[in-house]
Amino acid sequence: METKSKKSTQEERLDYLVEEFKADSAEYK
Repeated sequence: METKSKKSTQEERLDYLVEEFKADSAEYK
């Protein structure tokens, strides 16, 4: 259960970074 919780946290962090990257890319276009 602990590893699954940690994994989901990493995925959420990755999703957040992806969204931030998309936002930055949209600004520079």
